[in-house]
Amino acid sequence: MVRIVFTLFLTVVFVITGFVFAGSVLAQDTFQVAEEKLEARIENIVEEKEIEVMDKKQLYQKLELLILNGSLKDKKVTVENGNLPTANTLQFKAGDEVVVSKSQDISGNDFFYITDFIRRNAMLWLFIIFAGLTVLIGRWRGLASLVGMAISFAVIFAFILPQILAGRDPIFISILGSLVIIPVTFYLSHGINRKTTVAIL
Repeated sequence: MVRIVFTLFLTVVFVITGFVFAGSVLAQDTFQVAEEKLEARIENIVEEKEIEVMDKKQLYQKLELLILNGSLKDKKVTVENGNLPTANTLQFKAGDEVVVSKSQDISGNDFFYITDFIRRNAMLWLFIIFAGLTVLIGRWRGLASLVGMAISFAVIFAFILPQILAGRDPIFISILGSLVIIPVTFYLSHGINRKTTVAIL
């Protein structure tokens, strides 16, 4: 019984995987992102003061940034921070590396705003610690769970999100993606047995 179910499962995975990659390519062809995410380093603080926005005092900074990647790599831009009402204004200093969004106003002119600090290194170390503890405690089952998690992220970011952003029915796309994610993660995390099969069904 388990062999039959597992064979059917593999067949479904291979078929749906074909739809996943085909749909991903189609979504990339039909969807274009108007906003560009850039990475930048703060070169200079041109101006820093306290201003009043909607009857609330907050920090205002005019910053000179060097773009590190993307279409404006190695170019310098000036960004205002704290000129809009916000609950918590981030304070930046020279040398900080930040994420910058490049967009266009209704006139077609480019404008930039900082969304956050670049936290890649900290997130990488957290992932290494998490993965190490998972394998240390769970052994092979822990490693298999990490593989299942990686497959889940691949389906979400390569298929589900692009398809939804392309305007397709989010419920249908989510269900289609779950037909790959649920069996793969369950079997990798809990093994191939009757209980896992019942849970998947």
